[in-house]
Order: sequence, then C-alpha cells, then structure tokens
Amino acid sequence: MERNVYISIKGMHSAERDDDYGEVEVVAQGKYYERNGKYYISYEESRQNDGKAGRATVKVDEDSVIVNQPGSFGASLCFEQGKRTTLFYHTPFGVLEIGVLTKSLEMDLKEHNWKIHISYFLDINKHYMGEHYVHILVQDREGEPQIRLI
Repeated sequence: MERNVYISIKGMHSAERDDDYGEVEVVAQGKYYERNGKYYISYEESRQNDGKAGRATVKVDEDSVIVNQPGSFGASLCFEQGKRTTLFYHTPFGVLEIGVLTKSLEMDLKEHNWKIHISYFLDINKHYMGEHYVHILVQDREGEPQIRLI
C-alpha cells in the first residue's frame, strides 16, 4: 500500500567549538510504502552541488534506519543503536572514509505519525567531527498535524 505523506528531516550538529553549530531541515511531500517487512519513505530532494532534484529514501526496520541521498555524491547513512558503520564518500577530490557511531535511535512509528530521533558521532578519515542529530517526522493526511510546509 502506498500513501502520500509529508516528511520533515532536520539535521543538527555540534562540534567542540560553540561557533560550529549548524542546522539543516528538509520539508517535502513524499510517498510511504511497505516492502518485504520494511517501511520506506521517498521524496524529491534538491542536490546542493548542481541544484537538480533526485529521489531520496528513508528505509526503516525494527532496529535500523538507512537514509539514502540522491546524486553522484550522495550517501547512504546507516543507523543502528550502539553500532559503528562506515561508508566511502566519493568526491571530485578523492574518497573520504566516513564513520557513523549511533549513540541512540528512538522510533515511535504510529500508523499516521512517525517520530524518529537519532543521535550519532561522526568521524571523517578517523578524525572526530562532533555529535550529530537527525529528527525525522512523517505524517499522512489522517495524522495529527506536526509538520508545517514551508
């Protein structure tokens, strides 16, 4: 079954210095569907490097969340509580090894409203880059309004 949904993904980071705090939010309309016991949200996301849109997906199962971003420089971030995952991010200047250690993963997956909160540590080429947070909200038309479309 596929449904239309609204999705908000807010990413925040804090590094050791106070002036390194940052926040990014994507709010979009998307699709929800279930396949092979896993849940998916897909939506169009504009790529920063060329401004073109691509399809991003969030895959959720009982103990993990995978966020796939579009584009030739896109990334696939895997979050599992207490586990460190590694991805290799290809750039025009070379390959970066990115480590993601999930500190906490909290999921409240009600039928019409989802709330997912992730806290993780990020390292690039084994250099600590700070603590990061991702808050994902998903609601369909039957859900209690929590997402404000910009």
